[in-house]
Amino acid sequence: MQNLPWKKNKKYVQAALTVTCLSILLYFLLSNFSNIWNFIVHVVEILQPILIGILLAYLMSPICNKIEQRLLKYLLPRCKNKKTAEKWAGWLSVTASIIIIILVVIAFLALIIPQLTSSVSDLISTTAHTEDNFTKVLEKSLAGNPELEKQAVTAWQNIADWIDNYFSTKVMPNLNTMLTSVSQQLFGIIKGIFNFFIGIIVSAYCLDRRRGFSLQAKKILFAMFSEEQAKYILGKTDLVNRTFLGFFIGKIIDSVIIGFICFAGTMLMGTPHALLVSIIIGVTNVIPFFGPFIGAIPSAIIILMSDPLQALYFLIFILVLQQFDGNILGPKILGNSTGLSSFWVLFSILLFGGLWGIVGMIIAVPLFAVIYNLVKEIVDDHLRKRHLPTQA
Repeated sequence: MQNLPWKKNKKYVQAALTVTCLSILLYFLLSNFSNIWNFIVHVVEILQPILIGILLAYLMSPICNKIEQRLLKYLLPRCKNKKTAEKWAGWLSVTASIIIIILVVIAFLALIIPQLTSSVSDLISTTAHTEDNFTKVLEKSLAGNPELEKQAVTAWQNIADWIDNYFSTKVMPNLNTMLTSVSQQLFGIIKGIFNFFIGIIVSAYCLDRRRGFSLQAKKILFAMFSEEQAKYILGKTDLVNRTFLGFFIGKIIDSVIIGFICFAGTMLMGTPHALLVSIIIGVTNVIPFFGPFIGAIPSAIIILMSDPLQALYFLIFILVLQQFDGNILGPKILGNSTGLSSFWVLFSILLFGGLWGIVGMIIAVPLFAVIYNLVKEIVDDHLRKRHLPTQA
């Protein structure tokens, strides 16, 4: 049988077909990007309880493993066989982990809701008298200079009149729209709370099946790739897991400690709304580098409404606290878990924060650390193949 011309260049034909198919696929994706993106967002929204459950299970897995190891040591001598001991240890460790999550959530809500309600009511009451109080402060401070006092009070009255006019002409006519927006936000909060508690149930299943999922993933890898490739992917997956888990758990512990230190410091200084601002500082501290400043701005504004001088003291205190966290506490807890210099930390936060907002800022450092390590490994491999030194 005569050989056809294309068979002589079979590899080139296959490469051309592959490039053509990929080009068509890329054109389709780019031309329908908005529809595809909206579909992905919709799917993510539907799967939000599942994603929350997976995240909770991922963060709780080290604690669950520790509890299971302790229980296994206790149950092995007391059970008929090893399988029974492992079964009971696994079930009890998952139950204990879920109870820990629920207790933490209940304690957090019991702590924050009364304080938040009290702080909001105090802010409303304070705001209602801010105009009169500020006018009295101006009159008292400038009592020795009647002309300057008159000009300052007149300027403040003009500002107050502008604010009143703005509310009467801009805010009040759009009140229905604002109420609709507020109701939508409240519905979103209620939905988020519902998804979170469904996520706790999902996390129980994920924790119970965590080893089964791991084995299934390995089975798929070895079925789709060669043994060498599968082992390489597993090694890199382990790198990703260690980097993300080490960073997040360390950062959560660091943020809790910073929140307690902030609460103790603000209580000693007599700062208004000490618990509320401490919770804000603790939560925003999860964001590397910019977190303390992001939390300090709204906190200072809240304090400013009650006591301007305390707001100044609070900002100085937060600056000192941030230096303590960045130079002493953070390195002690996190160690060198990412291996990134300060420049790359700042670069990653700006890059991924610009792409994905707050979520991007939270995951920026561990994600960029993984990318950095992979690029470094590829570069070092190429240098070694050329018999060149790998050190800069």
